[in-house]
Amino acid sequence: MMAKDEARHDFSLRSYAETIDTYRTQGYAATSFEQYLAAPQERHLILRHDIDNSLELAIRVARIEAEHGASSTYFVRVHALGYNALSLPSLLIYQELEDLGHEVQLHLEGGLRECVGGNDADWA
Repeated sequence: MMAKDEARHDFSLRSYAETIDTYRTQGYAATSFEQYLAAPQERHLILRHDIDNSLELAIRVARIEAEHGASSTYFVRVHALGYNALSLPSLLIYQELEDLGHEVQLHLEGGLRECVGGNDADWA
């Protein structure tokens, strides 16, 4: 049998929002890497997400974070199977992520250089 508090933490978006609120209530800043580097605080929660499969799910999370006073770094896969990183719908989502106060960065995976050539410094 689960305790009452355990049942609340169910990995839903509602539970995620409650978790952000709890940290912020305890005095934590909840920000992206860039914002952390610009203004680190003693109590700081750095939020990051790899967008492996769905930009649509990522923007739902991003909207919740913004509504709850948090920002994140979102890492976009350049060779994702679930979305085309350079399509117009994807670019519009990146723009919305930035408009919400989030940071958008590239997510490169190991082995890419071996497939397409070049050296590691070219991909940095």
